[in-house]
Amino acid sequence: MLSVLVLLIVRDIPRGASEPEFKEASKIKGVRFNWRAAQEISKRKTLLALYAQGFFAVFPINVVTFWFFRYLEMERGYSGARLVGITAIAVLSLGVGLPIGGTLGDRFFVKSLRGRLIAGSATLIGGVLLLIALFVPKENVFIFSVLVAIGAFFSAFAAPNVGATICDVSLPEVRSTSLAVQSLVETLGSALAPLVAGLLASKSDLRTAFIIVIAGATLLWAPCYGIAIVNVPNDVKQTREELLFRKNCG
Repeated sequence: MLSVLVLLIVRDIPRGASEPEFKEASKIKGVRFNWRAAQEISKRKTLLALYAQGFFAVFPINVVTFWFFRYLEMERGYSGARLVGITAIAVLSLGVGLPIGGTLGDRFFVKSLRGRLIAGSATLIGGVLLLIALFVPKENVFIFSVLVAIGAFFSAFAAPNVGATICDVSLPEVRSTSLAVQSLVETLGSALAPLVAGLLASKSDLRTAFIIVIAGATLLWAPCYGIAIVNVPNDVKQTREELLFRKNCG
């Protein structure tokens, strides 16, 4: 019943109404999804680069989260409160990193159109710290825990900033489409990552699988991310110019 009332009574604001370019416009002409605008997605170099990096960037964190508990138990010999504590710290650090990474990205974006992606590049630091943690002797629980916590924290920085950047370079009527493509790509990567790590572990061990996946994925996604950083100012400006054109013609 409530959904029916919302459908009949609630009216959504026009797409793009919150854009800075429309701030002083007295009337905003609503826009709807159209295929011409959707096709423009393939012309945004930033989007294509972020889609490519998205597939590989999710490998490290999904491998770690999927196999981490087993790795701690079977290969590092942790159990009981120690096992649960390290896992909880990693999960909490990851959760805290998401809003903080997004907040920093917003602040950097005010100063530079590359700001969000620059903030998100801290994910590289997270990957490096997670790799270092794998080489810490199992007896040194404290250092291992600290490296994992900080690594998980920084690993979360890219996610909110990539999503926000996709919105920055997409026209309002196709932002959902742009984000959906990114979600599809990342879902494919997330599904394949644990399988790849499991196959590698069956040939050696989980530690080796972690090292190969984290290092290999980083070498693949980092250049794509760099391409996005280079191209994002031009794509943001192009989107804003289109919005200004609509305002002046509307």
